[in-house]
Amino acid sequence: MPIRDRGSWNAMIYGYCQSGNVAEALAVLHEMSLEGVNIDPVTIASILLVCTQLDDTVSGMLIHLYAIKHGLEFDLFVSNNLINMDAKFGIPRHAPQVFD
Repeated sequence: MPIRDRGSWNAMIYGYCQSGNVAEALAVLHEMSLEGVNIDPVTIASILLVCTQLDDTVSGMLIHLYAIKHGLEFDLFVSNNLINMDAKFGIPRHAPQVFD
């Protein structure tokens, strides 16, 4: 694509996540950041899916911190994926905080 907007980047990341190609999803995220495209709640929600699939608690927590820093943790999709990730990682004390 000659012109790639945030929506096309998010579509690629989400598509890779849904098909189980987590390495490709992370590669697209890295390329997205190299091109200077800021991530939004859709990107964060998709990447949280990747972290959950990979059982990658460190990356999941870093994405969570990014969401908090940029005021994106209150987005419905981000919050739902944070609760799902916390439950899968066995961190139930975080889930009620996100839910509240």
